[in-house]
Amino acid sequence: VGLIVSLRWATRLVADIPVGAASEQVGRRTIFVTGILLLASSGIASALSPTWQWLLLARVLEGVGAGMSTTAGLAAVADLSTPATRGRHLSAYQASQRIGFWFGPLIGGWIGASLGLRPALWAYAVLAVAAIVPALFVKESRHHAPVVHASPLAALGMLARSRDFLLISGVSFVVFFTMTGAQFTALPLFAVDELDVGADFVGWALFLSNTVGFVLLYPSG
Repeated sequence: VGLIVSLRWATRLVADIPVGAASEQVGRRTIFVTGILLLASSGIASALSPTWQWLLLARVLEGVGAGMSTTAGLAAVADLSTPATRGRHLSAYQASQRIGFWFGPLIGGWIGASLGLRPALWAYAVLAVAAIVPALFVKESRHHAPVVHASPLAALGMLARSRDFLLISGVSFVVFFTMTGAQFTALPLFAVDELDVGADFVGWALFLSNTVGFVLLYPSG
């Protein structure tokens, strides 16, 4: 379970930096739509997975797709906003993601408890495919921004010399470390194995914990 959870984030980590650089060259929209297509493919592969290895491959696709869509989406929001409105725009964008994080465990837990785990994966696949439609209507956001020609290594070196950026990244690392290690892995396993509860209970627990973050997100921005 730990490998299945971490593989998605590990492949996203590898994809994020080159994806950000690629969006400077080919545009945010192309990277964003391609990422959504990979997420849809990973959902179908997960639902159909006949073996453990197939499921691992699906998670790799999911990580790359998530890195592409999230990074290009954040860059597009930064392009389309102004310094005065950027905080509100970014918080609203993340709120749209949080709605999925908020209701996803609740819906998945209910389907998993009622119909089984594989139907829950099919529900994820259907939603991922449906997301392709609005993604196709996203407009390119770099029409007013200059293209920066820099290699991923050069860009990474520039960021590594920023003390404030490294401190913010360190905080984010701790947050996601605890999220993937505790919230997404240890706590659900503990609930099922030690407390003898089902997938629906796990979904409700994750739903309630995400509620607090969702409520605070926009006013924080």
